[in-house]
Amino acid sequence: MRVKRVIASSAAAAALVTAGLAATAAPAEAAWTCPSTKLCAYLNLNGVGDPGEVAGNNTNLKQYAKFAGAESLYNHGTQCAVTVYSELNYGGRSYRMLRGDKVNLNGTAFWHHTYSNQWCV
Repeated sequence: MRVKRVIASSAAAAALVTAGLAATAAPAEAAWTCPSTKLCAYLNLNGVGDPGEVAGNNTNLKQYAKFAGAESLYNHGTQCAVTVYSELNYGGRSYRMLRGDKVNLNGTAFWHHTYSNQWCV
């Protein structure tokens, strides 16, 4: 009788441990992570994933995969707006992002085409 009780208790404990592990899901990936003073680009909508980060004015963001394939952007600058462009050297369509703006690019000229940026213009 004692052996059956120990086996039953062990089985119950194992079931609880297994259930506890199954109920513990991996934490959701944080969205819109971006260091202060940076313009960040994400390869997913809603700022999901590791961002590509730039500071200062850039005539060629196409060289950076996260900007060339951008699906969302976050202006985490601290002083002013940033203007992004759909072409190199501040060409093509432009869009002014105020400080703190977080935008999804689907349906815009910037979807996979954020190729240059200027601050404070």
